Amino acid sequence: MHVILWISVVLAIGCYICEPVQDPDLWWHITIGRWIQAHGQVPLEEHWNRFALGEPFKAYSWLVELLFASVDDTFGDQGLIVLKLVFGVLLSAASF
Repeated sequence: MHVILWISVVLAIGCYICEPVQDPDLWWHITIGRWIQAHGQVPLEEHWNRFALGEPFKAYSWLVELLFASVDDTFGDQGLIVLKLVFGVLLSAASF
């Protein structure tokens, strides 16, 4: 029974991974990650939203944004799909 569950999880992850990255916020996170790479610091004020320019910016996900930007710059879209696979496998392994 445990083997059937494991195979089902692996197949579900495989189906999920075959889909392209469709999160509309991903490109926003990559942009912020590239800004962090260029400036060597986490943004403290809003630079991208013209209605909030200069307002305090809460970069709560700066580390993953830096990771996404680095993977995209190095490997492109295919790298992001592989990263999605790695995260899926790690989450599945952690659940067992």
